[in-house]
Amino acid sequence: MKPGLRAVSLLVPNTRNKFFVAAALAALGATAFLVFGNKPTTDLIQIQFAGLTNHYGGSHVVMRYVLTNVSGVAVQVSGVQEVKTGAGWPVYGPDMHPTVTRMEDLPPRQSTVWTVAVPDYGYAWRVQFTYMEAPTKCDKIRFKCATFLRQRKLPQLARFVSPRKRGGEIMMPEMDSRPPSWLGRTAQ
Repeated sequence: MKPGLRAVSLLVPNTRNKFFVAAALAALGATAFLVFGNKPTTDLIQIQFAGLTNHYGGSHVVMRYVLTNVSGVAVQVSGVQEVKTGAGWPVYGPDMHPTVTRMEDLPPRQSTVWTVAVPDYGYAWRVQFTYMEAPTKCDKIRFKCATFLRQRKLPQLARFVSPRKRGGEIMMPEMDSRPPSWLGRTAQ
């Protein structure tokens, strides 16, 4: 076979070349999806103070917040109430964990009311909201793949595969633990 004829025969598709081209394109597509498939970070929720009132049973004072999902995707929201005592704000670690209240997924462009009891102890209190996009079926598959890779001692590759979800946290202002004198009093 002449040398020029061999070079031309490599360009003619055969079964072996088709397989390698298809595998290379699939790998390139998967890499592009994993790298560019993440969305830019923007705020997903808005929180508004809705009011301070008595609990319907009259036993304690409650505060209400309105949480609005301003994005086009479902959002997971959770809240933690912290109370400041003489020792300061709680510090979480292996021995002390916050009590987290997780809400149902908030559908796109929907609102919900979150009610929290005003504590009657401590100096001050605050609420921290944490939110993130609710995982899709594709995200759950990517999470399983990342877990598989971590178990195989491949953490760098797992980080590359792991879904990156938009999210954040919002710390509400510090509130005095003692409610105003006009609130929570019953007629005598």
